[in-house]
Amino acid sequence: MNKALKWIFYLFLLSLPFGTRYLVYQFTPGFNEYASVWLYGNDIVLIAFILFFWLGSHSESAIAGEESYLKRFFTSFRMTRWLGLFLITAFASIFYAYLPGLAVYNFLRLLLLVLMALAVGRLVRDGGLAIKDIFLIIAASAVFQALLGLAQFFRQASLGLKWLGEPVAAYGAVGPAKIIVEGAKILRPFGTFPHANIFGAFLVLGLISLLYFFIKFLSSKSQIPNNFQGLKSQNFFMRTWSLFGAWFLVLGIFVVMLGLVISFSRSAWIVGGLMTLLFLAYNLVKKEYRPSAIYLSVIVFSILFFLLSIFSSYIIPRAELLSSGKDVSVSDRLRYTELGLNLVKENPLGVGIGNQVFYSVKNGEYLKLGMDKVWLWEPVHNLYLLIASEIGILGFVAFCVFIFSIFINWKLFGVWSLELGASKIMFLSLLLLGLFDHYLWTLQPGRLMLWLTIGLVLGLNEAGKRSSFNG
Repeated sequence: MNKALKWIFYLFLLSLPFGTRYLVYQFTPGFNEYASVWLYGNDIVLIAFILFFWLGSHSESAIAGEESYLKRFFTSFRMTRWLGLFLITAFASIFYAYLPGLAVYNFLRLLLLVLMALAVGRLVRDGGLAIKDIFLIIAASAVFQALLGLAQFFRQASLGLKWLGEPVAAYGAVGPAKIIVEGAKILRPFGTFPHANIFGAFLVLGLISLLYFFIKFLSSKSQIPNNFQGLKSQNFFMRTWSLFGAWFLVLGIFVVMLGLVISFSRSAWIVGGLMTLLFLAYNLVKKEYRPSAIYLSVIVFSILFFLLSIFSSYIIPRAELLSSGKDVSVSDRLRYTELGLNLVKENPLGVGIGNQVFYSVKNGEYLKLGMDKVWLWEPVHNLYLLIASEIGILGFVAFCVFIFSIFINWKLFGVWSLELGASKIMFLSLLLLGLFDHYLWTLQPGRLMLWLTIGLVLGLNEAGKRSSFNG
């Protein structure tokens, strides 16, 4: 594989958390996040990656006298036919959208994401991209973001990194997400992400990556020798890595778990906890990983107990508010759910990709539900309802069948590799988080996370089929 293409992809992956952007055009007189055209810094790298890959692949097909690469790719991944139907319904929604220009912009963004996912899938399948390198970048980025979040938490303000996409926030300012502890407002950290919930979602991916490396490290030949003589026989680098490598990973796990706690994202808490348990259980079942999984379980639960004891005064009120039935964020989400159901019922073909907020404002849908404040005019806080409301029931069904077909791959049951298991747990994490928020469909870092994991699972599924059939 072209080395330049690989490094372009890694640069893109490194840029994923950074929301540096430029406002190109507004479709409405007043500023609205969801009715504007943005150019992101990582758009440039993303487009370069797609062009390098697809143009290079097309040239190879032409030289070899084969059918178009895109056609071969769609037929090699049978489930991508459902992806094609999903794209067709999204494109069709442009023609009956309230703001066709906004719909075109959002469709082009979706198309870029799909092309990126297919390219990643192909490269992972053929070994052009190393999964461990991808996990390493995600893990390192998560540790960095968690450290930024920790600094924001103690400072209770932004760090002045606007050029990296960090939102401008200060104690007492209107806008940034906060929690109330004993009557005091506490700013929720967000790293360089637009919201603390997206920050929490990325840390979940980073945590799974770090857990993967811990299992991989202790289960590899470079694990700590059982005797001193074994240590002496290794070179200095290997001795150092054997003695301290695991502790570096433990430190990374601690930092990311700390970042998750202070994000105060309850959806990330719940999903992150469930996915960590699933990852541990998955490795405890596998004989070759069981000893490492036992060590990891002790470490994770020890860190969790320590963090709960330190931050109990913040966590307990946040959890009690959720169970009290008086949580405004929960009641608002219920109203967004009702809004989404009403839109799907009234518009089975959808209101146009990217048009849900504008349509709902123009037709008084928010006001019907008592949401009369401008800051409440946000997208439906459910990935699946939002897709159905914008591109229709058929598009929603196509998306769900596509997702189900790549996640539940019957031919690979029982032969999942550690890499495939970790990737699918990452993917499942995002699918569950999509039940509680909209950022996987509407905001740049959320969309990139979703389609990146789709590409990883697509590629590893196909690689797993080849190895299992050849084996």
